[in-house]
Amino acid sequence: MVGVHTQQVVLGIDGGGSHTRAWIAHEDGTVVGRGMAGPSNVHALGVDASRRVIVEAVTAAWRAMGAPGERPCGFRSVFAGIAGAGAFEDQRALAAALAADFGLDPANCRVDHDLRVALAGAVGGRPGAVLVAGTGSACFGAVPDGRTWKAGGWGAQLDDGGSGHWLGLQALRAVVRAADGRGLESTLTRVVADRVGTKDPRAIIQALAGGALSREVVAALAPDVLAAAEAGDRVAEDIVARGAEELAAMVVAVWRALDLAGESTAVLAGTGSVLEKGLVYRKACAARLAAVLPGVALAEPHLPGVAGAVLLALQVSGVSTEGAVLARLRVAAGS
Repeated sequence: MVGVHTQQVVLGIDGGGSHTRAWIAHEDGTVVGRGMAGPSNVHALGVDASRRVIVEAVTAAWRAMGAPGERPCGFRSVFAGIAGAGAFEDQRALAAALAADFGLDPANCRVDHDLRVALAGAVGGRPGAVLVAGTGSACFGAVPDGRTWKAGGWGAQLDDGGSGHWLGLQALRAVVRAADGRGLESTLTRVVADRVGTKDPRAIIQALAGGALSREVVAALAPDVLAAAEAGDRVAEDIVARGAEELAAMVVAVWRALDLAGESTAVLAGTGSVLEKGLVYRKACAARLAAVLPGVALAEPHLPGVAGAVLLALQVSGVSTEGAVLARLRVAAGS
């Protein structure tokens, strides 16, 4: 693939804390190459290690499209939404490194945090916000005049309310409180015992201190919490209700900061593993939103984050992203 053909493709990257996805697409929205690699959170890995993972995903997409040569190049523009890339210094350093890797003008290589691409995909170009609840949580919104607002996303130590990690942590807290008589007994005691590998709740302290209960391991308790709530466990039901309140509070903050109530076409999309796989949780969030923001419903994302990255890359190139372009990306997302 050489000459004019390569000049007509753009690259979109969605780099998260679990996976990094890359799509190569023509300017009409047709996706011609897809690749995946491991996590690329720049805050956790550093710029150079994050860059290597991104290049791995892009190289896989390059090979999938049958392009000649080992080195991906010739992109008209690149947009990468990378977890942990909230600081301008990280964005600038990573953009410069990727521009050098792919041989393009740095002005045509943009890096932002992963919420930016999640929003672009989720709302399909309309004003609104995306509510993300996976291992972590946050709400990010934008309006046509360019203003944006983020609520949440401060990390596990300070925040991440309503996230998978938060749900798992509440389960651990419920178990130790029940053990000393401050809380109700629940089925979560057995679940946590299986995860920790002992029936002694005091072992939770040792597991946390020793690193055996990492952020990811604690977040892995979230599906068990949701399953227990669906089965009628009162403690799990309370955790789910409080988690829904946390997520709804983020949405309210974004909605008010951007005056999205005044945008007639504004949409709220919900994404992330906890919301996508936990029907009981999604219902709880929808109910809480109905109480605090009447008329605002939690919609399915229009497109995945990596497609949002393609949309933003096309915009960098000055290409219109309405109509047929969106339709082709939806086809790609469903295949």
